[in-house]
Amino acid sequence: MQLAGQRVKVSREVTPGDVLRIRQGWDEREVMITAVSEQRRAAPIAQALYEETETSLDRRTRAAEARKAAGALARPSQRPGKHERKALERLRKQFDPS
Repeated sequence: MQLAGQRVKVSREVTPGDVLRIRQGWDEREVMITAVSEQRRAAPIAQALYEETETSLDRRTRAAEARKAAGALARPSQRPGKHERKALERLRKQFDPS
């Protein structure tokens, strides 16, 4: 999560007008805080306290269409076996930057 381009912890207090950049899986959302509640409430109430920016919506829509056009990432039908797992480990070590 980022606030004004700075990485922040989840315990950071936000104020109305703050813009948060939140990563959810493949997507990155940019939301503007419109109000703050003093108490923790249900999700539908919390959703009324922020709104996603137009640029963020457009960017997520384009990215979803690109993933769909690329055929998305097909998940394997089963877990890798012993030999496949070792091959994956070798491949990861080959591309590991550290």
